[in-house]
Amino acid sequence: MNLTSGDVFEKIDKNYENVKNFERLIGDIEDIESRLNYISFVGLLYSELVTGVYSNINLESELNRIGESIEYTGEYDVNSNHILIVMTKASSKGGHSVIANNWIKWDEKRIYSIAFTDMMYEKVPDFINRAVSASGGNVFRLSGKNIEKAVQLQKVASRFSKIILLQHMNDIIPNLAFSANSWKVPVLLYNHANFKFSFGYSVADAILNLLPYDVEKTVNFRGVSRERSMLLQFPNKGSILNEDNGDNDVDFMLVGEDILDKYNIDKNKKLIVSMGQDYKYSDIVGVSFTEFVADLLKDKEDVQFVIIGPNFEEIKWKQLYEITSGKAKALGYLPREEAYSIISHGDLFIASFPMIASGVDIAEQYGIPYLIYDICGRLEGYFARGYVNSLSELKDTTEKILKKEEVLKQTKEYFYKLSKEEWVEELDKIYLSYNIHGSEMFGDVRKIDKEECINYQLMQDSGINTIKNIVRTVNIPNSILINFISNCMNLDDNILFEKMNMEYFMKMYCENGYKLKCYTRWLKLSVNNVTIGDYLLKKGIFTVSIYGCGDAGEALYEDLIKSGIEIECIIDKFRCGKFKKHNISPLGTRIMKSSILINTTVVSDIQIGIEYGNNISNIEIVSLFDIVDKISEEYECE
Repeated sequence: MNLTSGDVFEKIDKNYENVKNFERLIGDIEDIESRLNYISFVGLLYSELVTGVYSNINLESELNRIGESIEYTGEYDVNSNHILIVMTKASSKGGHSVIANNWIKWDEKRIYSIAFTDMMYEKVPDFINRAVSASGGNVFRLSGKNIEKAVQLQKVASRFSKIILLQHMNDIIPNLAFSANSWKVPVLLYNHANFKFSFGYSVADAILNLLPYDVEKTVNFRGVSRERSMLLQFPNKGSILNEDNGDNDVDFMLVGEDILDKYNIDKNKKLIVSMGQDYKYSDIVGVSFTEFVADLLKDKEDVQFVIIGPNFEEIKWKQLYEITSGKAKALGYLPREEAYSIISHGDLFIASFPMIASGVDIAEQYGIPYLIYDICGRLEGYFARGYVNSLSELKDTTEKILKKEEVLKQTKEYFYKLSKEEWVEELDKIYLSYNIHGSEMFGDVRKIDKEECINYQLMQDSGINTIKNIVRTVNIPNSILINFISNCMNLDDNILFEKMNMEYFMKMYCENGYKLKCYTRWLKLSVNNVTIGDYLLKKGIFTVSIYGCGDAGEALYEDLIKSGIEIECIIDKFRCGKFKKHNISPLGTRIMKSSILINTTVVSDIQIGIEYGNNISNIEIVSLFDIVDKISEEYECE
């Protein structure tokens, strides 16, 4: 993205104008569930695109208005030692999953449970299950529509003395559940993504922030009153705790140097390591991580630089590899233990920039020198040493460390890392301060500062891609979808959808209409006792696999079973476990016997082929809707 600094403010304003246009459509949606789905979608727009908005009075007021109708009339069976953490999802990669893990393990005085609002069909990471089990708590999975989930959450949460919100940014379920005037259990929101918009601020009794910088930003950029914005460090400062090591940080150092051999890292050369998601290395005005690395490695034959996280197949990382003659390379996403092991073998760790990711804490744990170029100053004083103020200082200091000419000294002002006992003591004080729910609305604030300008350049492309992947699954009325498309097409400067041309959305709308026609045709065929299974048998097809186990996938399963068709596997990357009488298989499952794979989703057949590669190289992928069309044509001809 080639921008000048003068462009960025204007583009952020355009982002805001565009999202605000979509927000105005909410009042046109009469059906409550559809309205809630759309509010969550608008929250996603605000969270994925930098607009200068970090909280929204209008959206939360509407959520709370609906939530106030869900009065909790049950009993409160509260145990003072029982705490409920509310999460949307958890993954083995996620930083907020580490927060939950460490929080539960450090606070051994209390029993912790977790309620997931959107994880009915996905596998909870083993380390989360183990932490909850060791604590004596339970894992709850909410199901159904938004209102149903809110009611379930109220019933679950009524047994706990405190509620910790650790949800995704556009999760509306906590607002619906805890905005009723009758709600009594205190709600504490942990601000784990300071740089993003989020829901939940109007139902939280207090906002707990990771850093002093975040405490101030919550007040000044989210409009939260100062007495409600509090500091509570990331438990164990970001390093995941392993149940086998008790209070100690997890020890991921591999025996010997096997990890270096695995990733073709030369053990005879000095090793610099960095780690972070791809977008955190994006170029911004005047700052380029890849250019810095290329310049640093020029004329250095005894130094290599590996970057954990980014995809090597991306053009800029391929170019870096070529420019440096292979001395710098991206390794892609690695399992946590492998990533930590590589860091432990490094001679120096350089934090990702322009946006800083995790990893410095791991380097600090292993005694590896580290350097931090913190453009916004968010982490100032958080680590004991290693701060630099410019790219030139970063390069000079790096060279001195590699030559062992400089030993990094502790800075004068150091944000002290709390021990387990000290952290729990801080947590105790917070818990004691809140015994009854009494939240308040935040102020209406929109601000653009240095961090927003940097984040726009880092997040715009990835945010647009996220929205593009999700927008097709949003369950909203077609009339609103048409208005949504119309708004996109009528914008004078279509910044929000500069990468999402209108043909895409019109195609999506047409597909929705096409699917509806197919379902109608399928229903007519069923009424006349014409089944897909019988049609396939006539074609000599006796064994199939199904891609997608939503409503269409389940209906197809029932149809095929009645005809005696063998179902080899049902594949869905968003679900695990079982549905009805058949196992759900994960993405990538090898298909051995099936003649065809029937696609019941909106994912293109070509994309499925790319995702699967050799696992389905000899199997034809057929759209369910194409099959229904062919059967209908034959039936009508008869």
